[in-house]
Amino acid sequence: GLPIRDGLWETTMKNPMTGERTSRECLKGTVLDPQSMLEGQDDCRMTEQARDGNTLTFSMECAGGSGSAQGHMFVDGDQGGGEITMHFDTGGRLMDMTMSWDAVRVGDC
Repeated sequence: GLPIRDGLWETTMKNPMTGERTSRECLKGTVLDPQSMLEGQDDCRMTEQARDGNTLTFSMECAGGSGSAQGHMFVDGDQGGGEITMHFDTGGRLMDMTMSWDAVRVGDC
């Protein structure tokens, strides 16, 4: 994973289904890890993960071909962000969705 500098972070998520959402969170000893996105998704697993400097790229697949995702995330000092593209098969209907996020450290907690 990628270590995140301790402090108050403001994150803006962009999702085509729910729009844009901004939140603030106090982070301490946090590591950005795509594996954490799989919590509660027992039928999905990480298939690839690579780190190049301050950027992680990853791919994941879900059982039975029900879905897959590819993405990247980065942390660079007081800013970070990323993007993930998901592919779902919901009862024979294929759906693609791309979510992105930007984060900035706004100060101490």
